[in-house]
Amino acid sequence: MSIKPAYHVFLSPTQKRLIAEISAIQSQVEWLMRLAVQHCLGCEPATARTIMGSTSIAANAKIWFDVICEAYADNEIALDWADAAYAGIAKLAEDRNSYLHTLYAHRDGDDENDFNVAFSHQLSKADRARLPAAVKARTEKAVSLNDLKKARDHAAQLSIIFAYFEWELLDMGAPSPFERRLAALPPMPPHTPRAERAKARQRQQKSSPA
Repeated sequence: MSIKPAYHVFLSPTQKRLIAEISAIQSQVEWLMRLAVQHCLGCEPATARTIMGSTSIAANAKIWFDVICEAYADNEIALDWADAAYAGIAKLAEDRNSYLHTLYAHRDGDDENDFNVAFSHQLSKADRARLPAAVKARTEKAVSLNDLKKARDHAAQLSIIFAYFEWELLDMGAPSPFERRLAALPPMPPHTPRAERAKARQRQQKSSPA
């Protein structure tokens, strides 16, 4: 018999699945980053786990980005994808943390900030028909669920980019199964790392002797 939580988790099955997938996909991304660093540096798995041992995904992503940029220094297309992946990590982590640390209850009225926590055994059909109210557990700041599908797709898009690099670095002697999927991805939004790289190149050219 399934044990009900103290309070009903006021989410639809689809919403629950999307939140779970965002978390699971982030784990994929962290695993793929570590493997890519391991293959790129030619180190042992234990060494790669130490290098990528930070609890901060942003810190580990910076290591991955630096290693990939060095390995693909002459491949502008690969560097653009690495830029996009690195730039997208912050949003992935923000989305995951936001949805996992949110209280999902039901609204008492039409005000999106007016909510009550319903006991799981007290929910009526009317309660279940109400739209959910999502607020931060600690701050009670409202959290929008409108972009839940978009957040899940963003995570999936990043996983394909990271998987592409990890497969390429394995050098399996066969076409990457992710190359076609990478080409089919929608354009990533503008990101800072590419601009920073261009500025660094310009500074290097100016400082080089004529």
